[in-house]
Amino acid sequence: MLSQQTIETVQSTIPLLAEHGQTITQNFYEKLFVAHPELKNVFNLNNQQDGNQARALADAVFAYANNLTNLEALIPAVQRIANKHVSLGIKPEQYPIVGQYLLAAIQDVLSLPDDHPALTAWAEAYAVLADVFINTEEGLYKEKESVEGGWRGFREFVIDEVVTETPEVKSFYLKPKDKGVLPAFNGGQYVGIKVLPKNSEYEQIRQYSLSGQSGKDYLRITTKAELKGLVSNHLHNSPEETSVQLQVPAGIFNLDANANKHIFIAGGVGITPLLSMLYEAIDKGINPENILFIQCQRDETSQIFK
Repeated sequence: MLSQQTIETVQSTIPLLAEHGQTITQNFYEKLFVAHPELKNVFNLNNQQDGNQARALADAVFAYANNLTNLEALIPAVQRIANKHVSLGIKPEQYPIVGQYLLAAIQDVLSLPDDHPALTAWAEAYAVLADVFINTEEGLYKEKESVEGGWRGFREFVIDEVVTETPEVKSFYLKPKDKGVLPAFNGGQYVGIKVLPKNSEYEQIRQYSLSGQSGKDYLRITTKAELKGLVSNHLHNSPEETSVQLQVPAGIFNLDANANKHIFIAGGVGITPLLSMLYEAIDKGINPENILFIQCQRDETSQIFK
């Protein structure tokens, strides 16, 4: 647990974080990638270019500082981020690296001397948060590899079938190369998929919602070829039998089977997690009269899963 002095010191930096948070996180990513370019495969480089990644990290750091005396408020965010980390294959040894360059960025942007108490306090606070994530993620890894068909780390799959849904959307049926069984998954979950796109120096990992039904001998993802989508365009140009690496299904955006009514509203390719929830609702015997599914698209040619 953090001392009261540490908490007060960290929280005294909140106004500075509010003012300089995004600059700090941009500085952090620059330092991190210079020293550890191999970590570029963990981060979405498109999000790096448009600043989304830096903004998201700044918001997370700010939220942590604001809730040091009420860490329970962070549990939903920790669960969501931990599942995302599992889909990326994050390892415990990567947390000290991130901490080192985050502290260096705070020091640089705020022009703090080496012995400033704010750096000491933030080092302690980061260590506590890192332990929370490491323990949460280890629990998820163990849980997912212990079920029938489960695994830890990346598992090789092959694209067994490609179905063109619309001019810009395709479904990919992925089967494990080892021909082993697959674990059951919850509607709304996603997989982390790792590929080496053409003209990319580093492998890239993206998360795609599972659009199919649990219990099959394949996992289905459905993707739109985004204008600047490094991975989505790579997939759309990949023929059947292409190998890809997958993490085990993860994610906490799931069906509430105990709800009295179920209303699904999907727009475009955003239908994918909701469709797998619909499959699950039907499998669980939920009365179709208690389900309303609304699908929205630009026009008839853009309708997915007709």
